Amino acid sequence: FAARTVSAPGEVMEIDSTPLDVMVLLDDGVVGRVDLTGIIDVATRTVSAAVLRPTTRSVDASVLLARALTPEPM
Repeated sequence: FAARTVSAPGEVMEIDSTPLDVMVLLDDGVVGRVDLTGIIDVATRTVSAAVLRPTTRSVDASVLLARALTPEPM
């Protein structure tokens, strides 16, 4: 953990997951908690993509990367 000087958008991205303390109705009709996984651009401090899932898996990182790098449909 060191301080980095960032000069361009997209140069350094940070990804993190955290459990949310809210109860939601899941797809199978069960009430449960979800994890929020997000990717943030350090230079512009903008959220590039975020995903809510019942459990965080390694595939969520690839989903975030795909959502951050592909434009949203019109």
